[in-house]
Amino acid sequence: MEEMIFDEAFMQQLDRLQMAIALRLHEGMQGGRRSSAKGASLEFSDFREYEPGDDFRRIDWTAYGRLDKLFVKVFMEEKEAIFNLFIDTSKSMSFGVPTKGKTSLQIAAALSYIIMARQDRVNIRLLGAESRTFPMDGEDKKSRTVPENGVGQESRTVPVDGESQEGKTVPIDETSQKERTVSMETKITPRAGKGGFHQLLSSLSKTYFSSSKGICEELLREPIHGKGVSIILSDFLLEEGVESLEKVLSYLRYKKQHIILVQILCKEEQEPEDVGDFEFIDSESGKRVRLNLTPKMIEAYKKRLQDYRNQLEALVLKYNAKMVTVSAESDIETIILKDFYEKQIVF
Repeated sequence: MEEMIFDEAFMQQLDRLQMAIALRLHEGMQGGRRSSAKGASLEFSDFREYEPGDDFRRIDWTAYGRLDKLFVKVFMEEKEAIFNLFIDTSKSMSFGVPTKGKTSLQIAAALSYIIMARQDRVNIRLLGAESRTFPMDGEDKKSRTVPENGVGQESRTVPVDGESQEGKTVPIDETSQKERTVSMETKITPRAGKGGFHQLLSSLSKTYFSSSKGICEELLREPIHGKGVSIILSDFLLEEGVESLEKVLSYLRYKKQHIILVQILCKEEQEPEDVGDFEFIDSESGKRVRLNLTPKMIEAYKKRLQDYRNQLEALVLKYNAKMVTVSAESDIETIILKDFYEKQIVF
């Protein structure tokens, strides 16, 4: 993300925003959001009669002089809200100029800035992320080695272009001297402060969008603790349909989450214009289909896409969630200050 630095004016705009949550939190450490729990912050809440064991420093002596009774000041404790950001790293997110993936990282960085400025906690999970190993500079660039799984001892070498799935299995120690590993964190939990935000940007900059895993399956395995807000950034072009997403929304509501879906689509997906003979390649399955696009076929596609969006909106309404669809070509200020504002995700 270092290549996508926000200018000072935009950072100041972000600083004036805050996440809109309909939560009054009772759990978590002290942060920038008021809780209905009583504590000892500087935010005055109420008076109550003194009880043995109360802090003498909180006695209101002015009230004692008027009423001849001891009262202590009660303050509103401030609790941090917990935000979970889930970023889809599937291959379909690498489509577009700029890519949907790049836009999702910008959104995640902007939202994280807002959240951290409020002294709330942000956890970022890269869905489908896995480590990747590349040849060192000067070595053969025609292949790359990727782990077969997160715990195995073997790697699989495949061409970089991903066209061929053929390759040989070799022990890791035979390639370690000739290749460099690009570590992609699957979970990012930045520390508080500016240093933590820069750490977050550095971690996001290492993200690759090459997964073929289903995001719904991963979300259902995600451990979530305590009330909070879960934000999913994806194109939501799910091969298994909205039924799998409904299971995710049900699970998140069970985990006491307020849910926000951020759908990112590029212009070609929303408003295709080109007509003629084309070969379409599924970026995740590799399946190829040759079609002769006509204006009538494009209109049918748009209707199908709108029907799918309507299904998503119905799910969002059912689970009392929020959803915003943004264009990958939009600049980050438009997305945050217009699209998100209109949906009351920020205010």
